[in-house]
Amino acid sequence: MFPLRSNRTRPKITIFQIGLYAAVKGVDLLVTIGSEAEHCAQAASDAGIAAAVCFKDNEEAFQFLAGELVFGDVVLFKGSRSESLRLTQSFLPA
Repeated sequence: MFPLRSNRTRPKITIFQIGLYAAVKGVDLLVTIGSEAEHCAQAASDAGIAAAVCFKDNEEAFQFLAGELVFGDVVLFKGSRSESLRLTQSFLPA
């Protein structure tokens, strides 16, 4: 699979497919970060996912998640260092 940023037309297709996949698999909440990820949230929403939201940066997303997550929730973070996803470790409790 090509990296998401290898081709300017590729991210929209790949991210769109991720949103569809999340909806088909029954994901309860999809949180995306960044302008390119809006396609993922929109695809998931169009496919019937219960909730799909997109934030402009990690801090906004973390603030949202802090109010939404409860003990026992499962969270999958997918991203790249260029999107500063490595900062998630400072958000999550040990």
